[in-house]
Amino acid sequence: MCQSCPGIDARLATLKKKYRGDPAVMKALQSLDEHVEPMGRDEAKRFCATTRKPAWAK
Repeated sequence: MCQSCPGIDARLATLKKKYRGDPAVMKALQSLDEHVEPMGRDEAKRFCATTRKPAWAK
């Protein structure tokens, strides 16, 4: 996750802006968490250090 999540919060915001006129898409996007990424470099380091990586990522 630490390698794949950078920018995900911004992508979600972009999608919400792009599809704000489409109720079906907005309903699906609203179920997603707007703050997936750790906030700040120190929090990201702590998060990545304590998060177990999947077996395929080793």
